[in-house]
Parts: sequence; structure tokens; C-alpha cells
Amino acid sequence: EEIVQTSSVWARALLGRPPPLCADTDEQRATIGVRPAGAFLFTPDRTELQLWGACDFPPEQIGMRIPADLGLPGLVARTGEPLVVTNTEEDPRFLQIIATGRAGSTVQAPVKVNGDCLGLVFAASMAKNVYWPEDLEALLVFADLTAAAIRASGDLSRFDPPRP
Repeated sequence: EEIVQTSSVWARALLGRPPPLCADTDEQRATIGVRPAGAFLFTPDRTELQLWGACDFPPEQIGMRIPADLGLPGLVARTGEPLVVTNTEEDPRFLQIIATGRAGSTVQAPVKVNGDCLGLVFAASMAKNVYWPEDLEALLVFADLTAAAIRASGDLSRFDPPRP
């Protein structure tokens, strides 16, 4: 959890966003805005993606799990390909996952170790037209940092696909 949370700080810095102040209350959300970020990593059986290092998510969604094929996170995790959606209203693949409001723009990058996709890192904004291809370039660096931290932990067993 700490690795991904620290990486969230790096991601915000790389994306040129304000310091990663996570809004914990409705008053803070109104003041600093909501720009959810974090990582969805596969559960050991690879049937779900679990939220780690979440910033700007309501408490009840911290650690939440979603089906591994749900929406844009599922697409990135399944294909191992990054994506940028500048306006989610124009993308039919978009499904609302975040309870704080509809994401208007998102950038997502796969986290790969030894060629295997372990999940993804992402940033979203409630506003449209916030994230662009140049933001993806920065997020790919963050995804590599996250992968390096996972690799350095020395325990990839939780990411091993189930054996028959």
C-alpha cells in the first residue's frame, strides 16, 4: 500500500498537477477538487482488480474490488495497453466506477513486471479535456516506477496466475 501511495505522489508530480492532497471530506473536495488516482492490481486469482494507494476516493471505496474485465480499467489490465480518454462522454467503453462523481477525463497505464500485466495505475478528473497524450507519457514512467517497486519487494507470488 505504501509503495503505491508513494508512487501516487510521483504520478501527480510527473503529471504537473498540484501536490497530491487527497480530499477526505466534502468540504475539502469542494475546496481542492476531486482528481482520483491510484492503482488497480489483480487479485491472486486474477478475476478482480483491487484498488490500492487510492487518493480522492470515498472511504467506502478504499480497497474496493471490481471484476477484472470491467470498464476502462479492465480493458487496460486485459490488453496491457495504455489509454487516454479526454472526454468520457464521447467514449462508449466508459463505465462509472468512482462514487465521488462522473469522471470526465482519465489516463491509465499498465503495470508490467517481466512482461506480465499486474494491473494499472490511473488518474482521473471530474472535468473533461484534462488529460492528453503527453500526460500518458508521464504516467507510463509512473507505471514503470510502480512495477520496479513491486519487483523490488521480492514477492511476486500474489500476482502469479492460479495453477490448475
